[in-house]
Amino acid sequence: MSSKPSLACRHPKVIMIFDNEDDILGAASIIAEQVEDYRTLSASVDIGEKIKELKPSVILFALATVEKSIELYTKVITDKDLDYPHQSILLCKNRESGVAFRCCIKGLFDNYFVYQPLYEKFRLKMIVHNGLLISQTTEQYIGYQEEQLENVDKDLAQLIDDGGACKQSLLNSIDRCKKTSTNLMKL
Repeated sequence: MSSKPSLACRHPKVIMIFDNEDDILGAASIIAEQVEDYRTLSASVDIGEKIKELKPSVILFALATVEKSIELYTKVITDKDLDYPHQSILLCKNRESGVAFRCCIKGLFDNYFVYQPLYEKFRLKMIVHNGLLISQTTEQYIGYQEEQLENVDKDLAQLIDDGGACKQSLLNSIDRCKKTSTNLMKL
């Protein structure tokens, strides 16, 4: 008695944000098989409100381009719709994997996965699994120098840097709140 995995959950730990449902069907099915508390959401005007309400632990961005994903992620952080510890995963097309890698090395996204074409089913499962297991602290990897990263358009490079700085500001703010809360509890 086999049941089809559900792509909707009321209180998901994992969400995938998309702008074209046909693009995500394979990846969405793989995650739905693995994670019971999972939901796909269209990148609609009210996506920030939905994130704020659901507070998922892992957010996958599967928009038409990496640039659109960066813009949306930066917007939900800037608008304070996303103001808690989480793992962000960028889904991209193969031709954008270099930019996706850069986004992760620069600290904007926590990981990325090439979902078009979809070859590495188990890699996607591992990324989501690790996203759910990772503690809320983050460390920056300093093993790569700027000149080792793939060259990208100057505006896109600036967008990645600005988005990464925005996310780091959020993480610093969360750490300050935790420390303040801890200090108040000690009083």
